[in-house]
Amino acid sequence: MSYLLISYHIQEMGSEGLSKLSYSEESRDRQLLNLKESLGAKELFHLATCNRVEYLFHTDNLEHLLEKINSSDQLPLDTARFFSSKESVIQHLLEVALSMDSMIFGENQILGQLKTAYQESLKFKSLGPQTSGLIQEILKHAKKIRSETKLRNIHTSVATVAAREFTERAQKSGKILFVGAGETNQLAARYLHKYGFRNFLWCNRSKDKAEKMATDLGGSVLAFEDLLNAKIPKVEVVFLATNAGKVIFSEKHFLSSKPNEVYDLSIPNNASKEDADKSSCRYVGVEHLGEILAKEEAKYLQLKDSLAKKIKKSLKDISLFLDEKRLSPVITESLENIDQILKSAMDQLPKELQNLDEQQTEALRLWTRRLVKKAKHEHIQQLKKLKKSGASG
Repeated sequence: MSYLLISYHIQEMGSEGLSKLSYSEESRDRQLLNLKESLGAKELFHLATCNRVEYLFHTDNLEHLLEKINSSDQLPLDTARFFSSKESVIQHLLEVALSMDSMIFGENQILGQLKTAYQESLKFKSLGPQTSGLIQEILKHAKKIRSETKLRNIHTSVATVAAREFTERAQKSGKILFVGAGETNQLAARYLHKYGFRNFLWCNRSKDKAEKMATDLGGSVLAFEDLLNAKIPKVEVVFLATNAGKVIFSEKHFLSSKPNEVYDLSIPNNASKEDADKSSCRYVGVEHLGEILAKEEAKYLQLKDSLAKKIKKSLKDISLFLDEKRLSPVITESLENIDQILKSAMDQLPKELQNLDEQQTEALRLWTRRLVKKAKHEHIQQLKKLKKSGASG
Protein backbone atom coordinates (compact mmCIF):
# COMPACT_ATOMS: atom_id res chain seq x y z
CA MET A 1 0.00 0.00 0.00
CA SER A 2 1.24 3.47 -0.90
CA TYR A 3 0.60 7.18 -0.42
CA LEU A 4 0.30 9.72 -3.22
CA LEU A 5 0.14 13.42 -2.40
CA ILE A 6 -0.74 15.95 -5.11
CA SER A 7 -0.10 19.56 -4.12
CA TYR A 8 -1.21 22.80 -5.77
CA HIS A 9 0.18 26.15 -4.63
CA ILE A 10 -0.86 29.71 -5.41
CA GLN A 11 2.70 30.53 -6.55
CA GLU A 12 2.40 28.04 -9.43
CA MET A 13 -1.32 28.35 -10.18
CA GLY A 14 -2.25 31.88 -9.16
CA SER A 15 -5.44 32.59 -7.24
CA GLU A 16 -7.61 32.16 -10.34
CA GLY A 17 -6.18 28.73 -11.13
CA LEU A 18 -6.46 27.63 -7.52
CA SER A 19 -10.09 28.71 -7.38
CA LYS A 20 -10.91 26.18 -10.13
CA LEU A 21 -10.10 23.41 -7.65
CA SER A 22 -12.57 24.70 -5.08
CA TYR A 23 -15.87 23.00 -4.26
CA SER A 24 -19.05 24.53 -2.99
CA GLU A 25 -19.91 23.64 0.60
CA GLU A 26 -23.04 21.80 -0.57
CA SER A 27 -21.28 19.60 -3.14
CA ARG A 28 -17.77 19.22 -1.66
CA ASP A 29 -18.28 15.93 0.19
CA ARG A 30 -20.02 14.26 -2.73
CA GLN A 31 -17.45 15.47 -5.27
CA LEU A 32 -14.50 14.32 -3.17
CA LEU A 33 -16.03 10.89 -2.59
CA ASN A 34 -16.71 10.63 -6.33
CA LEU A 35 -13.08 11.57 -7.01
CA LYS A 36 -11.80 8.91 -4.63
CA GLU A 37 -14.02 6.22 -6.12
CA SER A 38 -13.41 7.14 -9.76
CA LEU A 39 -9.63 7.01 -9.24
CA GLY A 40 -9.83 3.74 -7.32
CA ALA A 41 -8.16 5.07 -4.16
CA LYS A 42 -8.88 3.49 -0.77
CA GLU A 43 -8.57 6.72 1.24
CA LEU A 44 -8.52 10.47 0.55
CA PHE A 45 -7.60 13.50 2.65
CA HIS A 46 -8.30 16.96 1.20
CA LEU A 47 -6.99 20.35 2.36
CA ALA A 48 -7.99 23.64 0.71
CA THR A 49 -6.88 27.13 1.81
CA CYS A 50 -6.50 30.46 0.01
CA ASN A 51 -2.86 29.52 -0.74
CA ARG A 52 -3.00 25.79 -1.49
CA VAL A 53 -4.99 22.66 -2.30
CA GLU A 54 -3.70 19.24 -1.22
CA TYR A 55 -4.97 15.77 -2.17
CA LEU A 56 -3.54 12.88 -0.15
CA PHE A 57 -4.47 9.43 -1.48
CA HIS A 58 -3.82 6.00 -0.01
CA THR A 59 -3.95 3.12 -2.45
CA ASP A 60 -3.21 -0.57 -2.90
CA ASN A 61 -1.86 0.06 -6.39
CA LEU A 62 0.11 3.27 -6.94
CA GLU A 63 0.78 2.57 -10.62
CA HIS A 64 -2.93 2.06 -11.30
CA LEU A 65 -3.82 5.28 -9.43
CA LEU A 66 -1.27 7.29 -11.44
CA GLU A 67 -2.62 5.86 -14.68
CA LYS A 68 -6.15 6.86 -13.68
CA ILE A 69 -5.04 10.40 -12.82
CA ASN A 70 -3.11 10.73 -16.10
CA SER A 71 -6.07 9.58 -18.17
CA SER A 72 -8.57 11.71 -16.25
CA ASP A 73 -9.20 15.44 -16.54
CA GLN A 74 -10.34 15.73 -12.92
CA LEU A 75 -7.01 17.07 -11.63
CA PRO A 76 -4.66 19.42 -13.56
CA LEU A 77 -1.17 17.98 -13.94
CA ASP A 78 0.91 20.83 -15.36
CA THR A 79 0.95 22.84 -12.11
CA ALA A 80 0.90 19.93 -9.66
CA ARG A 81 3.65 18.79 -7.32
CA PHE A 82 3.73 15.02 -6.71
CA PHE A 83 4.99 13.19 -3.61
CA SER A 84 4.82 9.41 -3.67
CA SER A 85 7.42 8.08 -1.22
CA LYS A 86 6.36 7.80 2.40
CA GLU A 87 9.24 10.03 3.52
CA SER A 88 8.52 12.80 0.99
CA VAL A 89 4.80 12.80 1.90
CA ILE A 90 5.56 13.10 5.61
CA GLN A 91 8.14 15.84 5.07
CA HIS A 92 5.84 17.88 2.82
CA LEU A 93 2.93 17.66 5.26
CA LEU A 94 5.18 18.71 8.14
CA GLU A 95 6.47 21.68 6.13
CA VAL A 96 2.87 22.65 5.30
CA ALA A 97 1.80 22.36 8.95
CA LEU A 98 4.80 24.43 10.04
CA SER A 99 4.07 27.15 7.42
CA MET A 100 7.42 26.55 5.70
CA ASP A 101 5.49 26.19 2.43
CA SER A 102 3.16 29.14 3.11
CA MET A 103 3.11 32.59 1.58
CA ILE A 104 3.76 33.90 5.10
CA PHE A 105 6.39 31.93 6.99
CA GLY A 106 5.52 31.61 10.66
CA GLU A 107 1.75 32.06 10.34
CA ASN A 108 -0.20 29.68 12.53
CA GLN A 109 -3.60 29.54 10.79
CA ILE A 110 -2.49 26.61 8.64
CA LEU A 111 -2.37 24.26 11.62
CA GLY A 112 -6.00 25.06 12.45
CA GLN A 113 -6.96 24.69 8.79
CA LEU A 114 -5.26 21.29 8.68
CA LYS A 115 -7.15 20.16 11.80
CA THR A 116 -10.47 21.40 10.40
CA ALA A 117 -9.84 19.61 7.08
CA TYR A 118 -9.11 16.40 8.99
CA GLN A 119 -12.36 16.67 10.96
CA GLU A 120 -14.33 17.35 7.77
CA SER A 121 -12.75 14.35 6.04
CA LEU A 122 -13.77 12.19 9.00
CA LYS A 123 -17.37 13.40 8.65
CA PHE A 124 -17.75 12.41 5.01
CA LYS A 125 -15.84 9.16 5.62
CA SER A 126 -13.13 9.50 3.00
CA LEU A 127 -10.39 8.58 5.49
CA GLY A 128 -9.17 5.18 6.58
CA PRO A 129 -6.74 4.02 9.26
CA GLN A 130 -3.57 4.77 7.30
CA THR A 131 -4.37 8.34 6.24
CA SER A 132 -6.12 9.18 9.49
CA GLY A 133 -3.15 7.95 11.51
CA LEU A 134 -0.73 9.96 9.38
CA ILE A 135 -2.65 13.25 9.71
CA GLN A 136 -3.02 12.79 13.47
CA GLU A 137 0.74 12.33 13.78
CA ILE A 138 1.44 15.37 11.58
CA LEU A 139 -0.82 17.53 13.77
CA LYS A 140 0.73 16.22 16.98
CA HIS A 141 4.35 16.71 15.86
CA ALA A 142 3.71 20.10 14.21
CA LYS A 143 2.03 21.46 17.32
CA LYS A 144 4.95 20.28 19.44
CA ILE A 145 7.56 21.78 17.09
CA ARG A 146 5.73 25.12 16.85
CA SER A 147 5.61 25.31 20.63
CA GLU A 148 9.30 24.43 21.02
CA THR A 149 10.56 26.88 18.38
CA LYS A 150 8.14 29.83 18.91
CA LEU A 151 7.68 29.85 15.14
CA ARG A 152 5.02 32.55 14.97
CA ASN A 153 7.38 35.22 16.35
CA ILE A 154 9.52 35.37 13.20
CA HIS A 155 9.36 38.18 10.60
CA THR A 156 10.38 37.23 7.04
CA SER A 157 9.67 40.23 4.77
CA VAL A 158 9.22 44.00 4.95
CA ALA A 159 5.54 43.51 4.09
CA THR A 160 4.90 41.06 6.91
CA VAL A 161 6.91 43.23 9.32
CA ALA A 162 4.63 46.15 8.44
CA ALA A 163 1.46 44.06 8.69
CA ARG A 164 2.50 42.58 12.01
CA GLU A 165 3.43 46.01 13.37
CA PHE A 166 -0.05 47.21 12.44
CA THR A 167 -1.90 44.23 13.97
CA GLU A 168 -0.24 44.92 17.33
CA ARG A 169 -2.02 48.28 17.62
CA ALA A 170 -5.00 48.12 15.24
CA GLN A 171 -8.75 47.79 15.48
CA LYS A 172 -10.24 45.32 13.00
CA SER A 173 -13.14 47.64 12.26
CA GLY A 174 -10.94 50.39 10.81
CA LYS A 175 -10.66 50.82 7.04
CA ILE A 176 -7.31 49.84 5.49
CA LEU A 177 -6.25 51.56 2.27
CA PHE A 178 -3.83 49.75 -0.04
CA VAL A 179 -2.33 52.02 -2.69
CA GLY A 180 -0.84 49.56 -5.16
CA ALA A 181 -2.07 45.99 -5.70
CA GLY A 182 1.29 44.38 -6.46
CA GLU A 183 3.09 41.58 -4.68
CA THR A 184 4.20 43.65 -1.66
CA ASN A 185 0.75 44.91 -0.73
CA GLN A 186 -0.76 41.54 -1.56
CA LEU A 187 1.56 39.90 0.95
CA ALA A 188 0.68 42.46 3.63
CA ALA A 189 -3.03 42.07 2.87
CA ARG A 190 -2.91 38.29 2.98
CA TYR A 191 -1.24 38.47 6.36
CA LEU A 192 -3.93 40.82 7.66
CA HIS A 193 -6.67 38.69 6.09
CA LYS A 194 -5.43 35.65 7.98
CA TYR A 195 -5.76 37.58 11.23
CA GLY A 196 -9.36 38.54 10.53
CA PHE A 197 -9.02 41.94 8.85
CA ARG A 198 -11.49 42.45 6.01
CA ASN A 199 -12.26 46.18 5.73
CA PHE A 200 -9.91 46.80 2.78
CA LEU A 201 -9.97 49.63 0.25
CA TRP A 202 -7.95 48.92 -2.89
CA CYS A 203 -6.51 51.54 -5.24
CA ASN A 204 -4.37 50.74 -8.25
CA ARG A 205 -3.59 52.38 -11.58
CA SER A 206 -5.06 49.26 -13.20
CA LYS A 207 -8.63 49.06 -11.90
CA ASP A 208 -8.95 45.39 -12.88
CA LYS A 209 -6.11 44.43 -10.55
CA ALA A 210 -7.67 46.37 -7.67
CA GLU A 211 -11.03 44.72 -8.31
CA LYS A 212 -9.40 41.30 -8.35
CA MET A 213 -7.79 41.86 -4.94
CA ALA A 214 -11.11 43.10 -3.56
CA THR A 215 -12.72 39.90 -4.85
CA ASP A 216 -9.96 37.64 -3.50
CA LEU A 217 -9.45 39.22 -0.09
CA GLY A 218 -12.49 41.41 0.45
CA GLY A 219 -13.14 45.12 0.48
CA SER A 220 -13.97 47.73 -2.12
CA VAL A 221 -12.15 49.76 -4.79
CA LEU A 222 -11.09 53.41 -4.81
CA ALA A 223 -10.72 54.87 -8.29
CA PHE A 224 -7.17 55.94 -9.10
CA GLU A 225 -8.51 59.30 -10.29
CA ASP A 226 -10.05 59.85 -6.85
CA LEU A 227 -6.68 59.15 -5.27
CA LEU A 228 -5.00 61.72 -7.53
CA ASN A 229 -7.64 64.28 -6.55
CA ALA A 230 -7.34 63.38 -2.85
CA LYS A 231 -10.98 62.26 -2.69
CA ILE A 232 -10.38 59.59 -0.09
CA PRO A 233 -12.70 58.46 2.71
CA LYS A 234 -11.54 58.30 6.33
CA VAL A 235 -9.17 55.34 6.84
CA GLU A 236 -7.34 53.80 9.80
CA VAL A 237 -4.09 53.09 7.96
CA VAL A 238 -2.50 53.35 4.51
CA PHE A 239 -0.13 50.82 2.95
CA LEU A 240 1.83 52.35 0.04
CA ALA A 241 3.62 50.03 -2.40
CA THR A 242 3.84 51.29 -5.99
CA ASN A 243 6.44 51.76 -8.71
CA ALA A 244 5.62 55.44 -9.10
CA GLY A 245 9.16 56.43 -8.07
CA LYS A 246 7.93 59.60 -6.37
CA VAL A 247 5.64 60.95 -3.66
CA ILE A 248 2.02 60.29 -4.64
CA PHE A 249 0.50 60.52 -1.16
CA SER A 250 1.09 64.10 -0.05
CA GLU A 251 -0.20 66.50 2.59
CA LYS A 252 -3.61 66.88 0.93
CA HIS A 253 -4.05 63.10 0.94
CA PHE A 254 -3.26 62.93 4.66
CA LEU A 255 -5.78 65.70 5.32
CA SER A 256 -8.46 63.96 3.26
CA SER A 257 -8.09 60.41 4.63
CA LYS A 258 -6.92 61.27 8.18
CA PRO A 259 -5.01 57.98 8.77
CA ASN A 260 -3.45 57.19 12.14
CA GLU A 261 -0.55 55.37 10.45
CA VAL A 262 1.03 55.00 7.05
CA TYR A 263 3.36 52.17 6.04
CA ASP A 264 5.43 53.26 3.06
CA LEU A 265 6.82 50.09 1.46
CA SER A 266 8.02 51.82 -1.72
CA ILE A 267 11.50 52.71 -2.91
CA PRO A 268 11.70 55.64 -3.62
CA ASN A 269 9.12 56.62 -1.01
CA ASN A 270 5.49 57.28 -1.98
CA ALA A 271 5.02 59.63 0.99
CA SER A 272 7.12 61.79 3.31
CA LYS A 273 7.49 61.80 7.07
CA GLU A 274 7.16 65.58 7.08
CA ASP A 275 3.69 65.47 5.50
CA ALA A 276 2.66 62.69 7.89
CA ASP A 277 3.88 64.67 10.91
CA LYS A 278 1.78 67.68 9.88
CA SER A 279 -1.31 65.48 10.17
CA SER A 280 -0.16 63.79 13.40
CA CYS A 281 0.13 60.52 11.51
CA ARG A 282 2.72 57.89 12.40
CA TYR A 283 4.99 57.34 9.38
CA VAL A 284 6.81 53.99 9.02
CA GLY A 285 9.18 53.67 6.06
CA VAL A 286 11.20 50.89 4.51
CA GLU A 287 14.38 51.83 6.39
CA HIS A 288 12.74 51.38 9.79
CA LEU A 289 11.08 48.14 8.73
CA GLY A 290 14.37 46.91 7.27
CA GLU A 291 16.09 47.44 10.61
CA ILE A 292 13.48 45.27 12.31
CA LEU A 293 13.81 42.63 9.62
CA ALA A 294 17.62 42.59 9.86
CA LYS A 295 17.38 41.80 13.55
CA GLU A 296 14.97 39.00 12.78
CA GLU A 297 17.04 37.40 10.00
CA ALA A 298 19.57 35.91 12.42
CA LYS A 299 16.70 34.37 14.39
CA TYR A 300 15.15 33.14 11.15
CA LEU A 301 18.33 31.34 10.07
CA GLN A 302 18.68 29.71 13.49
CA LEU A 303 15.03 28.73 13.43
CA LYS A 304 15.26 27.30 9.92
CA ASP A 305 18.14 25.06 10.99
CA SER A 306 16.27 24.04 14.12
CA LEU A 307 13.11 23.26 12.15
CA ALA A 308 15.05 21.12 9.66
CA LYS A 309 16.49 19.04 12.50
CA LYS A 310 13.14 18.67 14.23
CA ILE A 311 11.41 17.73 10.97
CA LYS A 312 14.06 15.08 10.35
CA LYS A 313 13.46 13.57 13.78
CA SER A 314 9.67 13.75 13.45
CA LEU A 315 9.87 12.21 9.98
CA LYS A 316 11.67 9.20 11.44
CA ASP A 317 9.22 8.90 14.36
CA ILE A 318 6.14 9.18 12.14
CA SER A 319 7.58 6.72 9.63
CA LEU A 320 8.14 4.15 12.38
CA PHE A 321 4.63 4.78 13.69
CA LEU A 322 3.13 4.12 10.25
CA ASP A 323 5.18 0.95 9.87
CA GLU A 324 3.94 -0.27 13.23
CA LYS A 325 0.35 0.70 12.38
CA ARG A 326 0.62 -1.16 9.11
CA LEU A 327 2.25 -4.13 10.82
CA SER A 328 -0.39 -4.52 13.55
CA PRO A 329 -3.11 -5.97 11.28
CA VAL A 330 -0.44 -8.16 9.64
CA ILE A 331 0.50 -9.61 13.03
CA THR A 332 -3.15 -10.19 13.91
CA GLU A 333 -3.81 -11.90 10.60
CA SER A 334 -0.67 -14.03 10.94
CA LEU A 335 -1.62 -15.20 14.42
CA GLU A 336 -5.08 -16.12 13.19
CA ASN A 337 -3.50 -18.09 10.35
CA ILE A 338 -1.28 -19.97 12.80
CA ASP A 339 -4.31 -20.90 14.91
CA GLN A 340 -6.12 -22.17 11.84
CA ILE A 341 -3.16 -24.22 10.69
CA LEU A 342 -2.63 -25.83 14.11
CA LYS A 343 -6.36 -26.51 14.53
CA SER A 344 -6.44 -28.14 11.13
CA ALA A 345 -3.38 -30.22 12.02
CA MET A 346 -4.98 -31.35 15.27
CA ASP A 347 -8.15 -32.33 13.42
CA GLN A 348 -6.08 -34.51 11.12
CA LEU A 349 -4.28 -36.44 13.87
CA PRO A 350 -4.48 -40.25 13.48
CA LYS A 351 -7.61 -41.73 15.04
CA GLU A 352 -5.54 -43.83 17.45
CA LEU A 353 -4.32 -40.62 19.17
CA GLN A 354 -7.91 -39.78 19.94
CA ASN A 355 -8.10 -42.86 22.22
CA LEU A 356 -5.56 -41.48 24.73
CA ASP A 357 -6.45 -41.64 28.40
CA GLU A 358 -7.16 -38.45 30.37
CA GLN A 359 -3.57 -38.01 31.59
CA GLN A 360 -2.11 -38.48 28.11
CA THR A 361 -4.69 -36.09 26.61
CA GLU A 362 -3.80 -33.38 29.16
CA ALA A 363 -0.08 -33.83 28.46
CA LEU A 364 -0.73 -33.49 24.71
CA ARG A 365 -2.85 -30.39 25.35
CA LEU A 366 -0.05 -28.72 27.39
CA TRP A 367 2.54 -29.63 24.79
CA THR A 368 0.35 -28.16 22.04
CA ARG A 369 -0.13 -24.92 23.96
CA ARG A 370 3.64 -24.53 24.42
CA LEU A 371 4.17 -25.26 20.73
CA VAL A 372 1.55 -22.68 19.68
CA LYS A 373 2.96 -20.08 22.06
CA LYS A 374 6.51 -20.62 20.78
CA ALA A 375 5.41 -20.53 17.13
CA LYS A 376 3.50 -17.28 17.63
CA HIS A 377 6.39 -15.70 19.52
CA GLU A 378 8.90 -16.59 16.81
CA HIS A 379 6.57 -15.35 14.08
CA ILE A 380 6.01 -12.00 15.80
CA GLN A 381 9.75 -11.53 16.26
CA GLN A 382 10.35 -12.14 12.57
CA LEU A 383 7.69 -9.59 11.61
CA LYS A 384 9.21 -7.02 13.97
CA LYS A 385 12.64 -7.60 12.44
CA LEU A 386 11.16 -6.94 9.02
CA LYS A 387 9.67 -3.73 10.35
CA LYS A 388 12.99 -2.50 11.74
CA SER A 389 14.82 -3.32 8.53
CA GLY A 390 12.24 -1.39 6.51
CA ALA A 391 11.06 -4.45 4.61
CA SER A 392 7.51 -3.92 5.82
CA GLY A 393 7.30 -0.44 4.24
